[in-house]
Order: sequence, then structure tokens, then C-alpha cells
Amino acid sequence: MAAEGATIRAIFKAAEIGGKLMVGTGSQIYNLEENIRWTERKMRSLHSYLKDADSKRSTSHEVANLIIDIRDLAEDVVDILHKYFPDTESHSSKGASSFLSFGAKAISFGLEIKKIKKRVDDIEISTVRCGVTAVANAGAVIDAKLQDSRKSFLHAPGESKIVGREGILRNLEEEIISEDSRLIIKSIVGPAGVGKTTVGKRVYGRTENRFDVSARVYVSQVPNLAELLLDIADQVGLSKEKVEKDLERNLYSLLQEKRFLIFLDDIWYTQTWDSLLISFLPTNSENGSRIMVTCRYDDVGRYIGGERSLVPLDILGEKEGMELFFDSILQPYEEPLPPVLREIGEWISERCGGLPLAIVVMAGLLKRKERSTHAWKEVQTSMSQGVEKTCLEILALSYQDLPTELKPLFLYFGMFPEDSEIFVNGLIDAWVAEKLIKPDGSRKPESIAEASIDEFISRNLIQVSRRRSDGRARSLRIHDVLHTLCINLAEENNFFCILHKLKTIDTAPIVRRITCTSSEPVGHRVPEKVRSSLCFGGGHHELLKFLKRNALDLSFLQILIIEMGRGQENNLPDEIANLSGLIYLKLKGRFTSGIPSGLSNLKNLLTLMVRSLSSRVHITGRILQMKQLKHLTLQNVSFDIDSLSAKPQYPKGVEVVLPNLETLDFDDVEGYYFTPYSFNESKLRKLRTRQVPRQPLSFLSDAKPSLQNLEDLKLGHCFEDEMGVSVPRLDLSSYQYLVRLHLERFPSRCQINFPPNLVQVVLERANDKISDLVESLKTLSKLEIIKIKDCYGFNNLDFSGEHSFPQLQVLVLRDVHFHELIVDEEGMPKLYKMIYRPPDHRICSQIIPERLKKIMVEHGR
Repeated sequence: MAAEGATIRAIFKAAEIGGKLMVGTGSQIYNLEENIRWTERKMRSLHSYLKDADSKRSTSHEVANLIIDIRDLAEDVVDILHKYFPDTESHSSKGASSFLSFGAKAISFGLEIKKIKKRVDDIEISTVRCGVTAVANAGAVIDAKLQDSRKSFLHAPGESKIVGREGILRNLEEEIISEDSRLIIKSIVGPAGVGKTTVGKRVYGRTENRFDVSARVYVSQVPNLAELLLDIADQVGLSKEKVEKDLERNLYSLLQEKRFLIFLDDIWYTQTWDSLLISFLPTNSENGSRIMVTCRYDDVGRYIGGERSLVPLDILGEKEGMELFFDSILQPYEEPLPPVLREIGEWISERCGGLPLAIVVMAGLLKRKERSTHAWKEVQTSMSQGVEKTCLEILALSYQDLPTELKPLFLYFGMFPEDSEIFVNGLIDAWVAEKLIKPDGSRKPESIAEASIDEFISRNLIQVSRRRSDGRARSLRIHDVLHTLCINLAEENNFFCILHKLKTIDTAPIVRRITCTSSEPVGHRVPEKVRSSLCFGGGHHELLKFLKRNALDLSFLQILIIEMGRGQENNLPDEIANLSGLIYLKLKGRFTSGIPSGLSNLKNLLTLMVRSLSSRVHITGRILQMKQLKHLTLQNVSFDIDSLSAKPQYPKGVEVVLPNLETLDFDDVEGYYFTPYSFNESKLRKLRTRQVPRQPLSFLSDAKPSLQNLEDLKLGHCFEDEMGVSVPRLDLSSYQYLVRLHLERFPSRCQINFPPNLVQVVLERANDKISDLVESLKTLSKLEIIKIKDCYGFNNLDFSGEHSFPQLQVLVLRDVHFHELIVDEEGMPKLYKMIYRPPDHRICSQIIPERLKKIMVEHGR
């Protein structure tokens, strides 16, 4: 519920400000603190009413209006606090005197609070009239068992439950692996939620190793052809040089030569198939290649592969639906349900109408409930109220059952385009920037967010698209039906609005979030209180015009995310620099005119991410001297040097001076240099740089760690100065907190000492040193993951020996050539997973020891 999320944000914003205020002796300053404390108390009080109100909203229109009033009040409180306290850190660092000059604003703030108090009084009267009571400790806490997913390793990929499709799976698999040399196309067709993707993934996963190359991609209703081609090229192993030279022709040639399996999930229109066919699919293949597609409509599937290609899926029968339902609730080792619960479960399963998506979502809901008659009857009662429930209404029950703090996180999935792949890192960044993650003194926000994602996965509300080598989710997808549910609930709760609807909805003036995924024209109504804006794909033209026209009116806008595809170009308007309230800015795309130089004047900006998808884009060097920045990510950019950012001793680069930075991630960036004074040694946690800075990183090897709290380090092409002189050593042995390390292209004459508490290491393009480095890693007591990539020209890799790699759990070798892989029964005692992809993308089983064959997964991928 959006109201719950709003009150939580108001509570913690008030608490943050109250904790940082340095109160003087003046009455105005005292009153200021009192108003802040009152605001925090009242927001907590109103929050406590929401759980009871939510349980009664469906039976009372007045209660529903009460929830809306609380939500709007809380959102206004957040806006007021942000207006008068935009940067509490800077004030607290200057002492009480800075607040003495704040006296005039303190009076204005007091007048705003006076209005808020009147609204609070009215709401409290309404709670009494509606019979809504406060609930202590409202808002469930996410199960602590999920708080450390990295160490639990409970995320290993598994097969989704499939019931009632055994014959379809068997026949489809037999056709895919048949010896028929002709190209065979199979079209899995059926309505939304019937399990098309699940069936396709099962067959793909069981047969991909029978082919020379394979790829699986999501096409979606509005596909980005360039992204699809790049994704397929990556999966089938097309070299970077061939991708850059002529992607379509070279991909076609590779597939013409190889026996391939391509799985194209969710094709909506015949025109999409025609575009793919013209671009890269060799339909005249005579080497036993196969193509699988999923479609909602029979006519599309028939157009793609003909009548014989169709694999129709229908809803499940009553018996199969109940089998899937109870299999999704009970683990194989559990006792059967008591008869009374079995009866309730059968009733709930029947109401799902045989639709697998509805069945597994409802099963996920009950799996979280206590196994008592009372708890299950509550769900039954919810489903039986009123007329027959539609699929969306049934799925909405699972949303209502979510803990308070998870509801806004789930709605956030609706802000992404339908059928899109949602990368976990970017999603978590947005959640944290939006302050949607409830603070927890014992865990980092990122850990809480990952636990939230695990909860959604376990409830079958989202699906894992890709996993990391350790089993954690790398990217996610949400089913179309659930995506629609998110949008409907978001509009109902005024959580977000789609940009082109601003001209039609009554709540446009108080919209707090807008998202734009299409190129439909935008109305002229400006949501003055909008706090965040997300834009993806084709919608960027309209959003950029909207921002150019209305930037000065968007004083509350704090979060701006613009992500364009590779085939889309645009100029960023200079007016973006007028969005003075921005704290988080993410830009991804092809920016033909560079990045507006005025961004360096955004005094509240804490996170800046710029990823250019074309040639290097220019950006002002003053970005590197924005002292308030906490997170800076740049890819494929070049710094412009001006008189304010350049120094005589370094005429070709800009000095990095970012004392508050916690994260720096540079990939293919030119025109900068580091010094020992670039960062605050106690604040920087993550440093990832790929490309040659203007001097070597020798200061990292000082006897006393120059970045003492560093946790994540990636260095690539950073081991030589401009004269080609190598850094003689990289000594990280004093970095006690460094747990993730990625080294790329370092010379053999560079001596490397690893940090003692390393958990994950990636060694890339380290041809003549790799054997020695593996040997030096053997004794690290906490090392769990080793990845070796793109290494050639050496003979042996030795992982054997007693006490060698005592905690290693995952070993990844990608595009690695070696003569012998040495293992025994003593070394790597906890290894449970190996991923191996040799340079020619064919499994060479004769060089893989038997012990590793048993745990090898993702063959050739």
C-alpha cells in the first residue's frame, strides 16, 4: 500500500533531520526541533492505523478515503521536509551557526507544520468515526533467514514445477533433439499465464547441450532489435571484432555454419518475426538446427512455423490444477495437509480457474501462512467476497498479503516496460535512492533489498531471468499479468503514473512518480510535486521534451533515470541542469551532443551514472570535483578539460577530488588521474576502473592502506604509466575489508599480494601469470568464488592438494585454454559448482576431471 510506504519515508526523513540538527539557544531553533520531533511522532502514529484500515477498506468507502488522506498527508510531509532541509549533512558539518541563519525559514517551516497539524486532527477524528484502531509494530519484518543470501547458496537454479504437460514436454523434446537435418520451428501458443515460457525453458535447458551453439532471448511486445541481436551474438560466442564490423552478416554466417538452438520467448506480432528473419535467422539451414518461440496468438505461431509447428497450451484441468497447487505448497519431505486445510486448498485452487500463474501465486501466498484453519480461512474469505474474481483480483490478494515494507517495492516493478529484463543492481540502486528500503541498523540497504527480491521470488511474484555464478539473481522479469496488476494498483494508490496519462487523470497535480515507456504525446499538465521520473526506450523523446519545457517547475524532482536502446539517439537538453533538487541521475544511451556541462552545478546530486552506448561522449571535468558526490559510474566517456579543472603538471587530465565518494566505477574513461588525496580513505568502499589513468596506482600498495575500508576493487589496464613503465607490485595484503577483487590485463613482472579475507576473485587476460596466481590463492581461508576469463598460452591449472581452497564453492573458467586441469579429493572440499566454457564454445570433456564433470553446469554458456 502506497500510504504505508509514504508514512515510513516521512518517519525516517523526520528522524534523520532530528538526529542531525545541532540546536542553538534561540527560541526559533528550539521550536524548529520541536516541530521536527512532533512530525516524527505523528507520522508513526498515523502509520500504526494503516494495517487495520487496510483490512477494512474493501467494505467501507470512508475507510478507503481515510487511507488516501493519510497517504497524501505523508507525501506532503516528505515534500516539506525536503524543501526546508535539502541537505542536512552540510548543515550539521557547519555547526549550529548555520541553523541560526536559518531562522527565517524556521518560521516558514512552523507555518507549514501548523497546516499539517490541522490535517492530522481531521484524520484522527476520521479514525474514530470509522472504527479504525492502531496496531502496535505494524509492518512485518522480512525473515532474518534471508538476510545473507551470498553465504546460504540456496539460490541454485532449479526447474519450475510443471504439471499436466508431460506428454507435451516429451513430444517437444523429442522433436528438438531428433536427427532430422531440416530446420524445425516449434511455436508454443496459449493465453497469458498458461505456462508457455516455463515449458519452453524446460525443453531448452534439457536440450541445449546437444547443439553447437544456443541462445535464449525475450522478445516482448515492443522489441529492441539491436539489443536482441547483441544478446544472441554474445550467447553464441560471436567475437567482439565481428560484432563491431558487421553484426547481422557475421551472426547469420555463424548460425549458417553451426547447429543451433534459438529460443525466442514472447513474440507478439508477425512483423517482429519478419524483422528477425531478415536480420540473422538462416531458415535454409540443413544441419539439424532448431528454433522455439512462444506466442499468445495461434495465428502468429502459425505464421512463424506453419500449422505443424503449433504446440498449444490450455488451462489445466481441475485435477492437474490441484496437483500443481499442493506441489507448490508442500516440500517432498513434508507430511500431507490435514483434511480441513486440504479442503480449503482445493476450494482456492478451483477458484484459480486452472491458470498456472494464478495457482502458483496463490500457493506462494499460502506457503507463507501459518498452517491453521483460521489463517487459511482468511484467504478463502477474501476470495469469496462479491462476484467471481478475475485473475487480476485473485493475484491482488497476494499483493495485499505482502509485508508493509514490500508493497511499494513490488509496485515499483510496474515502472519498468512490460516484458523488460530488470537488472537487480539497477533496481536496488533505484529503491535505495527512493528511500523505499526501511533502515536496519544491523544490515546494509543492499542486503535488505536482496532479501526482499528473494521474498518476491519465493512467492512466485517475479521470475529470475539470469543468475550470477553463485546462484543469486542477476536480472528479473515480471509476468505481463502481474505487471498490469502493478500499474493498476499504482494508479489506484497514486504510487506512480504513466507520463502520457497526465492529461487524463484527476490526480495529476499530486503525482509523485512518473514513468514513460512509449512515444505517445504528453499533455501539458505539470505534476509540480513529482519526485522521480523513469524513462525507457521509445518514450525518451517525449520525456526529454517534457523536461525541457518544465524543468524550472519540477523543484521536487529528485530521481531521474533515462535509459535508451542502442539504436536510439538523442540530445540531452541543457535544461536538465535546472533540476536543482536532483539527488540521483542515471543516463544510458547514445547522446550525440554530449552531456550538459551544467550538471556539475547540481549541488544536491549524490549519485551520477552515465553510460554511453556509442563512441565516447564528452563530459565536463568539473564532475570530478563535485565534492558532495557519493556514487559515480561512468562508461565510455571522455573528460573535457577547462581552466578550472586542469592543473599545469597534468595538462592532459583532470584530477579526481571526491572526498565523500563511496563508489567509483569507470569503464573505458579518458582524461583523469588519481592521487593519494583523491578520496577520503575511510569512505571509499568500491573502486572499479578499466582504462589507463594518467599515472599508475602504486599508492594502493603503501604499507598503510590508503583506502582502508575498501571492499570491492577492479583494476584493468591500470598497471603502466604513459611511458610503458610497469607498476612493480600490487600489495593488497593490508586491506582487511577487501572481499571482491577483479584484475584484468596485468603484466607478468607485476608482483601481486592478495588481501587476506578475499571472498571472490576474477582474473582476466592474465595469460603468463595465471598458474602462479592460482597457486598463491590456495591458502586463502575465506575464498568462495574464483572466475578465470579469457586466458591462453599456459599448460596446467592446479587446484589439488590438502588444505587447498578450503572454502571454495564455485569455480568458473570462461574462454580459458589449458593443457591439464589438476584436481584431487583433498583440494576444494566444499566445491559444489563448476562452469566451463572453452574458447571454441564446445565442451572438451576429455580435459575435465571426472570429479568436476559431476558438478559442471551451464555447459558451453
